[in-house]
Amino acid sequence: MRCHEVRLEISAFLDGELSPCAVSELEDHFEACAECRSEVESFRVMDAEFRRRLGAVEPDPALFARFLEARDRKRDHPAWWRLAWAGVGVAAMLMVAVFGARIQEKRVEAAILEQIDSKPRPAPVTNVFAVSRFEQKHAPFEYRDSLSGRNPFRVEGTGQNVRPVAQGGDR
Repeated sequence: MRCHEVRLEISAFLDGELSPCAVSELEDHFEACAECRSEVESFRVMDAEFRRRLGAVEPDPALFARFLEARDRKRDHPAWWRLAWAGVGVAAMLMVAVFGARIQEKRVEAAILEQIDSKPRPAPVTNVFAVSRFEQKHAPFEYRDSLSGRNPFRVEGTGQNVRPVAQGGDR
C-alpha cells in the first residue's frame, strides 16, 4: 500500500471498522514505514485523549428533568384540541371563500348594470365620399353591394369635383 492510501484509512483502522485482511495490510505497512507508524501513533494519542475527556462528561440531571417536564406539558392538551383548531381553520377559510365570492358577484353585477345604463357608442361610419374621391383618382369607382350585387350609388367627377349621382331604378 502507498502512504497516501494508508493515511485515508487510519481513522477507520482505529475505530475497528476495517476487515481483518485490510487490518493486516495496514499493520504490515506500519512495520515497514516509520512515517505512517508515527502518524498512527499520534492519532491513537489524540483518540485516547478524546475518549478520556468525553467519557468524563455527564449530562446535567436538571436538563433531563426539564426535558421530561416539557414533554409532559405538551401532552396536557387532549388530542381533540388539535381537531378543534383544525375545524376553526376550515370554517375561517370557508367564510373567506363565501364572502369573497359574494363580493366578486356584486362587482360583476355593478359592471353589467353600468354597461346597460351607459349610452351606446355610435357605429363607425365610413366617409363614402372620401373613399369615392380616392377611387376616382386612381380607377373608375363603382360600388356594388356584396350581398345583392346591386349598385347602390355612383359617383362622377375627378379630384375635388367628385359628387354622388342618384340612381333611378337600380335600387
